[in-house]
Amino acid sequence: MIPTNDVLAGYNAQSAEIDAAVLRVLRSGWYILGQEVEAFEREFAAWLGSSSAVGVANGTDAIMLALRALGVQPGEGVLTVSHTAVATVAGIEMAGAIPLLVDIEPETCTMCPVSLIRAIAAAESQGIVCRAVMPVHLYGHPCDMDAICSVVRDRGLLLIEDCSQSHGALFRGRMTGTFGDAAAFSLYPTKNLGALGDAGVVTFAEQSAADRTKMLRQYGWQERNRSEFAGVNSRLDELQAAILRVRLKGLDAANERRQNIAAVYGQGLRGLPLQLPVRRPDCRHVYHQYVIQTQDRGRLQVRLREAGVSTMVHYPHPVHLQPAYASRLPQVDPLTNTERIVPQVLSLPMFPEMTETQASAVVRAVIAATG
Repeated sequence: MIPTNDVLAGYNAQSAEIDAAVLRVLRSGWYILGQEVEAFEREFAAWLGSSSAVGVANGTDAIMLALRALGVQPGEGVLTVSHTAVATVAGIEMAGAIPLLVDIEPETCTMCPVSLIRAIAAAESQGIVCRAVMPVHLYGHPCDMDAICSVVRDRGLLLIEDCSQSHGALFRGRMTGTFGDAAAFSLYPTKNLGALGDAGVVTFAEQSAADRTKMLRQYGWQERNRSEFAGVNSRLDELQAAILRVRLKGLDAANERRQNIAAVYGQGLRGLPLQLPVRRPDCRHVYHQYVIQTQDRGRLQVRLREAGVSTMVHYPHPVHLQPAYASRLPQVDPLTNTERIVPQVLSLPMFPEMTETQASAVVRAVIAATG
């Protein structure tokens, strides 16, 4: 069976370096917020081209802490998409803000700037103060940052990018995560840059917000046991930081392998009754997922499973239709594209350690299943 992802293969590819990094931490006797975390923060910021980075416990906390560090207040609105991991919305609510869900572009499945404009107007008509926009660079493809940044500037809003699926993606030559006031990255094991456990990192355009986040992640401490303000416990531990330092060195090469696999898929699946991933001009797609759209997803999944190919659905239920959110989130714009696309999306196997033989086998299985 060809899996949709293979975390163990990722470890095996760098096992000697990872094992050495883990042993280094174990022998150091320092396991929380030490030299490894500080080094990872410096190295990640340098790789991204950001002025600062702060390691935290996970990507959901990264969203919450970014909002708090930038001064978003409870009850203020944060505009994001419904077609995303529920973690995006959970992080917004953890900060006390109100998630305002907008529609997506049907081709890229990323935030629709036209829907964003309508949603801001609708929210304000309902008496909601809009404070921030949080585009999600879904599946490894950048949002239309020209249009979104224009909306943000015109209305004086904060911009926090959710880059949990776009480590290394480019929009017009710029890294996702460098356009706004802050960017949140999940470093969950299946991400393009993944730890071997939970981890996250948040970056900022201004050092003052990064400094505040370093306090927020540890009870609001500037000095030990003295809370300047109410914080949380969201610390990136030394073991994960050391592992991430190893994996960061191989990230660009891993993203290139993902692009090579996507090229095999794109060439082999062209002409089939499927919507293949679209890459916006002047962008670099890093294929966190390779997501096709099909009118007959259930049948295709069954036939691929029978052929030894695993698939997944990212994501089967938009946030606004999930039981926890359906009855209470403000409705600010029709989510027409979201509701139409969600029953059609299907993720094919995608991980850097896939061989060309495996990728070709997936292509043959999809051709046979759609014939």
